[in-house]
Amino acid sequence: MLGGRRFPNGSWNGLMGLVHRRELDMSGLGLVMTYDRFKAVDISEYLYLDESSAAYVRPMAESHIDGFLRPFTLWIWMCILAMMCVTTMGIILVHAGYNHLIRVDEVNVRPVCSDNTKARQCNEQLHVIKSSVMWTVCTLLAHCLILATVYRSNLKAMLILPRVSVPFDSLEELVDTDLPVWVATSSALHNAAANAPAETSLKKLTRLLYSVGAPSNVSWGVSDLVAGKHVYAGPRTALVQILHSTFSQRGKCVNYIMSEGFMKTTMLNLIFPKGSPLKAKIDPV
Repeated sequence: MLGGRRFPNGSWNGLMGLVHRRELDMSGLGLVMTYDRFKAVDISEYLYLDESSAAYVRPMAESHIDGFLRPFTLWIWMCILAMMCVTTMGIILVHAGYNHLIRVDEVNVRPVCSDNTKARQCNEQLHVIKSSVMWTVCTLLAHCLILATVYRSNLKAMLILPRVSVPFDSLEELVDTDLPVWVATSSALHNAAANAPAETSLKKLTRLLYSVGAPSNVSWGVSDLVAGKHVYAGPRTALVQILHSTFSQRGKCVNYIMSEGFMKTTMLNLIFPKGSPLKAKIDPV
């Protein structure tokens, strides 16, 4: 009831009704201007520009399920896998070559190497092959030590890093959820959603609205927002004020506001009865 809405007979309720019936000389707070409100009353120069947004219960920080994979990027993991494959294939090939030379040495080389010089040359060839295998294994172990050290330090940092998944962060994401959305039935947002073109995100928002058959007072909507029972959609400045109020009372933030707004550059103005002389006095201020 705060802002007020127009009935088919042309009358208004809420703050708009009080000013329209000249029961008040002016409003003490800014209202979002719509075409119907603009025709019914006089408005001051705009106080500030605002946009609509939505707030919901703040999600809890969670640990990363894939934290053991996060120390390295996908490219680094692919390089490690390729290096392991190449090293393994190298060890297999060198070992197979070594076994082959052993068999050849036993069949052919040993009888030929009759003197000490030829025998020494044969042993040197076998020693070179053994050394190749040893150096390959040592290189692999050194790489494993470096990777394990870097992985351990990065893993600890990644496990400490919290993970927060918000249910939605834009109007498009909100309408894809099944979360109930509370909007004041007399607000400009409620009227804009009801009159929006089909297939738009603003029109799809009406599917989630349940405030028509529920209590429509703002205090009820705010209390259930804080309790996490529904999403509260409205002007961003009002949502920020709700966050400030709950933080001062509880000492912590219990809600969050989605970062992307909609119905941007909405004007908030003071309202006067038609023909009121106060408009000319208030506008310069």
